[in-house]
Amino acid sequence: MHVDQHLTWNNNILHISKNLSKNNSILSRIRHFLPKHTLQGLHYTLFFPYLSCNICCGSNYTSRLKRLKILQKRAISITYSLRFANSTKLAFRNHNLLQLAFITRFQIGLFMYRYHNKLLPPLFDDYFIQGKAIHDHYTMSSYKYRPLKARTNIKMFSIKCSGPRFF
Repeated sequence: MHVDQHLTWNNNILHISKNLSKNNSILSRIRHFLPKHTLQGLHYTLFFPYLSCNICCGSNYTSRLKRLKILQKRAISITYSLRFANSTKLAFRNHNLLQLAFITRFQIGLFMYRYHNKLLPPLFDDYFIQGKAIHDHYTMSSYKYRPLKARTNIKMFSIKCSGPRFF
């Protein structure tokens, strides 16, 4: 993880995009020598770890994540031998692959599931405020997690704000 002073995650996104570019180059050079199922497994091995560890930087402006999205689409085009002008939407759907935005949502949902079921370390025990912590009487939303009030977009992208809204 590369963290800068303003928490924009630009350095981390740049580092990930360099690695994904190298992996795209590897895929494009060996795609003619491997069978399709091996190439699919190699694609999953080379790309998904970089894209799935983005719970921090994945919740960000779409303009900052555009480079990662383009590299992911390029990898899909290389893996499934799509022409340059072809859309990758069908390839994502037909091969049950998640796009970058859905990978981020999945990671946030997984974090919230683990928090709700107390599967996280004790450090996270009081990480979110639940409605029943505000008052003792029962209301319809007393068991919902309360997102923090965010004054800036950087705070809005944090797991403390985006997690309860998603869950």
